[in-house]
Amino acid sequence: MARAIDKRALTASLLVVLSLLAACKKRDEPAPAAALSPSAEQAASAAIAQAAGAASAAQAAALAATAGASAAAPATSAGSATPVLGEVKRFTDKEKAASGSTKVALAESKVYGEPDATKPSVASLPKDLLVTRLAALGADWVLVEFPSGIGKVSPGWMEAKSLVGGAGSASTKPATSASAGSAASAKPSASAAPSAAPPAPSASAPKVRVKPGVLRAPPRP
Repeated sequence: MARAIDKRALTASLLVVLSLLAACKKRDEPAPAAALSPSAEQAASAAIAQAAGAASAAQAAALAATAGASAAAPATSAGSATPVLGEVKRFTDKEKAASGSTKVALAESKVYGEPDATKPSVASLPKDLLVTRLAALGADWVLVEFPSGIGKVSPGWMEAKSLVGGAGSASTKPATSASAGSAASAKPSASAAPSAAPPAPSASAPKVRVKPGVLRAPPRP
């Protein structure tokens, strides 16, 4: 009887041990992954591809914006460079020499380093300021020399409409006066010509006809 009880206790002990070992193995094994349907897998793949495309597009846009900003920076800095007072652009093949002084006709008249009103100006001159013409470029621009400091003058381009008399013109007064003088000096010689001519014969004087080899005395009155 005691042996039967021992066998039962031993069998029960073995069953408990085996059940414990089985429970431990189940805990150590990983849980099976949940199976996805084909439609869910396709949707996930599409979402991943769309996200990757959006990221690449954003990166390309950022690179393009950076390149555009770096390319525009030198052009902007060059275009907005401040002109230097006294440094003017000359056009020797198109300019015409000009001279004489004139006054500024408009208040706050702009002076430029080149004949282009879209460029930054180098100075603003008050009305009635005296300037000197140096050259003219067509009928719209005049290169002048203006006071730019104490005892200092500088050249600059101004619009002709900002000056009294505009671009001016070449002076022809000396040539006109010389021609007038020569004409005046020629008048006395012209008036002297008739006085030097011999007087016409008088109608009352007797006419004498002389033949070759025969001399006759004039008839008595």
